[in-house]
Amino acid sequence: MKKAIIAIAIWAASVSAFAQGQVDFLGFIGYVDGNTATEAAVYDVNGTTRLQGSAFLAQLYWSSTSFTGTGGGSAVSASPAPFLTAADASAGFWDAGASSSRTVGVPAGGTVFVQVRAWNASAGATWEAASVNPTGRVGASNVLALSIPNPGAPPGLTGLQRFNLVAVPEPSTIALGILGAGALLLRRRK
Repeated sequence: MKKAIIAIAIWAASVSAFAQGQVDFLGFIGYVDGNTATEAAVYDVNGTTRLQGSAFLAQLYWSSTSFTGTGGGSAVSASPAPFLTAADASAGFWDAGASSSRTVGVPAGGTVFVQVRAWNASAGATWEAASVNPTGRVGASNVLALSIPNPGAPPGLTGLQRFNLVAVPEPSTIALGILGAGALLLRRRK
């Protein structure tokens, strides 16, 4: 009886593991014959300095439906990945760790929409925290639609384009912008 219960538990665990799709969160997009595609690297606010080291983090966000901007998607459960530290061609790419596969809540055979978001770690432990911190620098990639194979290797981030971080505006700057827009509306109304 014990053996039957254990066998059923193992079977149920394996079935539930296969119910969730996987995406390869490898940071070296376009890595062919020792050359990395610079268009997939992540740059700081100046647009020329590639991110490097644990001062910057990257996280994969996913959704079962298409989204635009940074208003959609959920972060994968894995910890954010630090950027590589080398100042050579690997700068601008994150270190996904020993296993670059990330679980998304879309079953095999479905389509998942993914986005990479990056930020400076000193502004917050998550992208959301850094995006409201006046010292934050945040950025997000284009949204990719990936097909989860059934069965097969997890899809990579093919089609990922380079992106830059942007400085989070200070709250006083936002308030001044709103006041200016309000003044223009009042003037237009008169």
